[in-house]
Amino acid sequence: MKTSRICGVVLGLAAMAFMGSGRMLAQQTKKNSDAQDLSAVKSALQQMSGQMDVPEVPEGQRATRAQIDKLFEVMRLREQTAKVVDMASTAMRAGIQQGIEQKKRENPNAAQMTPAQQQQLEAVFSDYMKKMIDVVYSDDVMGPLKASYQRYLSTEDVDGIIAFYQSPAGQHLLDKQVKIQLEGAPAMMEALQNKLKGLIEDMQKQIAVLDLPADKQTPAKKTAVTNK
Repeated sequence: MKTSRICGVVLGLAAMAFMGSGRMLAQQTKKNSDAQDLSAVKSALQQMSGQMDVPEVPEGQRATRAQIDKLFEVMRLREQTAKVVDMASTAMRAGIQQGIEQKKRENPNAAQMTPAQQQQLEAVFSDYMKKMIDVVYSDDVMGPLKASYQRYLSTEDVDGIIAFYQSPAGQHLLDKQVKIQLEGAPAMMEALQNKLKGLIEDMQKQIAVLDLPADKQTPAKKTAVTNK
């Protein structure tokens, strides 16, 4: 079912946002680099989307915003987002810890955190986690995704999908979905990497025999040496 990818998209947003925050804490000097990376990813996604010939649903037949909101609700996307943020919180804690260790290296005489300070830090961290969930699930972030679903799904489509997710089978899938995705992802990534390595090597061999013109290096000018 194509719409099962909604959850993957949302969970991916949550994980990227949370882990990205951890990197920002550890590497606050990479703002320009991060912006360039984001621009490159957006450009690549837009290009891939433009290459897919998927017809839009006529406006009069499109799912309403209320239907899409209901769809996201029955798919428990906020709950699933919270789970991913909670699991990805180790990245944030690692980022904070790296920052503390860096300060210690810069100032070896710095005092250790007291239990009270550690508790205060955890309170700030917990508050940030809650706010992160709100941000990921906010209309500013989710609005564009919902609008895309409206363009490509009809009212009949969404009613049928909602009915599935409200069924026992749909609820059972939602109970296990995060676990299934997290458990299967590492093995899939490893298998994909191994398969692509062989494909890339074969492609490089085929390109090598094409004898394509190579960039020619301009020979360096020799400076005449005059013997005096």
